[in-house]
Amino acid sequence: MIEQETFWTLLHDKAHWEFEIFLMVVFDLVLGGLLWPFVKKHWKRHIDRDMKEGLFDRNKKDEYLDQTKMDGD
Repeated sequence: MIEQETFWTLLHDKAHWEFEIFLMVVFDLVLGGLLWPFVKKHWKRHIDRDMKEGLFDRNKKDEYLDQTKMDGD
């Protein structure tokens, strides 16, 4: 007879949690690694546009510029 898995059995199964954590790490790193360059490029363009239009908070301008220098851009 086949044992049925329920939420309760999966909740207490160590192997299930290890697999879940493994999948979370792998997919978060893969998706983050693939998407981060596009997000960073868009964010930098957005901030640069706001600086040109004078919409960017001048108090945060130096903080932003220092942060982008640390990122190697």
